[in-house]
Amino acid sequence: NEGGKMAANYLIGKGHQRLAFLGDTSELGAYTILPIRQRLIGFQQGIAKAGLTLPTEFICNSLYDVKDAEAKIEPILRRPDRPTAVFAATDMQAWGVVNKARQLGLRVPEDLAVLGFDDLDFADYVGLSTISQALDESGRLAVEILLARIQDPQRSLRHVRIPLKVIERQTT
Repeated sequence: NEGGKMAANYLIGKGHQRLAFLGDTSELGAYTILPIRQRLIGFQQGIAKAGLTLPTEFICNSLYDVKDAEAKIEPILRRPDRPTAVFAATDMQAWGVVNKARQLGLRVPEDLAVLGFDDLDFADYVGLSTISQALDESGRLAVEILLARIQDPQRSLRHVRIPLKVIERQTT
């Protein structure tokens, strides 16, 4: 949720008003909490707080895959009223948006800003702007919490928030 709000605030702060979202927003069942769905909700909340709207036709459901992201974002990028910025729920999907934008002759970031999420190693290499969630640190903490729980099954569950931050590179 916070990552989506951060993405909205960042892109709106760069002057964008027509924003789009790309991610796997499909539901897996009544009791699942999907981080991608939470990112979308946060993104919508951040946009609404700025007095803007995220049109449903600018919410793009895509698998966690570069090629699928390319295919799914194409109709949105071909629209005459296309967005000027896309927040992709993962770096892999963001890279698909960048690829398709360039294939269509759009300049990134001049014509279309693209922001990913995760800060995977390749993001730095290709100059992808993204939101870092410190994956190494979250993995370390998960193992630490799991080991403590194994040693003491009665131990109460810990909820830890890993700070997020925007890593600005060449795509925004």
